[in-house]
Amino acid sequence: MKYKLINFPQYIPIERYDTIIGKVCNLLSHQEGILSIYQVGSVSNPGISDIDLVAVFKDGVKCDVDPLSCLDREERYLFTHSVFVIGETFFKKFPIYSLFQNYSWYWGSKFEFNAENNNNEALKKQVALEYLLANYIARTRDKLYGVLSVRNLLLSCSAIGYDLELLNAKGGALYDNIRELKTMRHNWFDYNYSAKEIQTWFESFYSSLNSFLVNYFKKNKLWVPEIRNYRFSRDIYIIPHHSMEYKFKGVLLPAFITRFHKKLKKLNGLVSRFKFYVPMMDCSTEEDGILNQRNTFFRLMLKKHRVNFPYFTPLVNNLQMKLLI
Repeated sequence: MKYKLINFPQYIPIERYDTIIGKVCNLLSHQEGILSIYQVGSVSNPGISDIDLVAVFKDGVKCDVDPLSCLDREERYLFTHSVFVIGETFFKKFPIYSLFQNYSWYWGSKFEFNAENNNNEALKKQVALEYLLANYIARTRDKLYGVLSVRNLLLSCSAIGYDLELLNAKGGALYDNIRELKTMRHNWFDYNYSAKEIQTWFESFYSSLNSFLVNYFKKNKLWVPEIRNYRFSRDIYIIPHHSMEYKFKGVLLPAFITRFHKKLKKLNGLVSRFKFYVPMMDCSTEEDGILNQRNTFFRLMLKKHRVNFPYFTPLVNNLQMKLLI
């Protein structure tokens, strides 16, 4: 299949990242109630890597300032979403339920992280599965719409390597696809990858991801707050079922009718529907209760976020957010 390729990476020197991070942090540091600023991960591939910042505020504080308002359009290229935000009490407990601890202190108070559940197998599987399924949903829509955002692929699909580690899934076709993509990321600005190479990789990756999840769901289920239909977006629904599959209904508008990918997605969303069928299990039946506790924790955190931080991004993965609404 031939795809329309958009959003190619633009090389940006590492020094530029430092300058832009400094601008955003300077704005944040002057906000009432700000305690700390952390950077998530690192800039491993300048021009491809995005900037992930976490702003930690005192409990009960409100901030209606857009943290990226100090940046121009070109500078915002380095942010694929707004600054993450979280309250002090939630941040202290956050690693218990997220498993992720790759935070680098940038400004303000330093926090010690409690990671008492890092070896909980149910939590590991759930965290990995939420990201893998969300990625599969996004890639399925990309495949059917016929449009690939190259930088987005290089960013989001590379992260799957971490999820495979959580599932102890080393080796196999999907693992090899991710290794190949990481090599592609590393060599991107030194080697001129052709459209055919990118499309060939995507087809192989999508097939591997689909096979991996179909097989995984034969023995495992997605833990959810309650077994029911969930709305992932305007045109996407997640539905309980005994096996994993998806169905599409509607009309797909060809990519060449519009210059703008976002407009195409919006138009397609009006005339099409995706239904992803997934084996589910109610969290209330989980033995040690950690997943139920996790849902309660993040649901309360999201409630606080909506009220207090309208221009920030909640520190919750996309699928989990939809499951808690």
